[in-house]
Amino acid sequence: MVMTTEAARTFYKTHVGPQEVGKVYRSGYWGELYTVLAIHYGDDEAAKAIGWRSGWAITVVGDDERVRTHCTAWDPDRDTAHPEICPCLHPRADHTAGSRGHDDCPHCLCPRFDID
Repeated sequence: MVMTTEAARTFYKTHVGPQEVGKVYRSGYWGELYTVLAIHYGDDEAAKAIGWRSGWAITVVGDDERVRTHCTAWDPDRDTAHPEICPCLHPRADHTAGSRGHDDCPHCLCPRFDID
């Protein structure tokens, strides 16, 4: 059965987790921070991203700078959201006073992604 984009969005939000593009999370399995770069909804989009039809896939960049695309489910017992961390993976408190956030973060040049 082919999963439509809309069905994948509903499934993803209901069963897989809270991840959003541009937000930071910690993988309980890998024990590392990552920023979500893209979410691919529907069999066709997932197949383009990971090479097979899975209904959805997610592309992330870790603190090791590696970009990965996978369809591993969110584990609410192990995985955590980190809104206090900038998408460049530095604490938002490190941003200068009056900062616009990631756009003028003193730590990041971030040519690898543009998400703000």
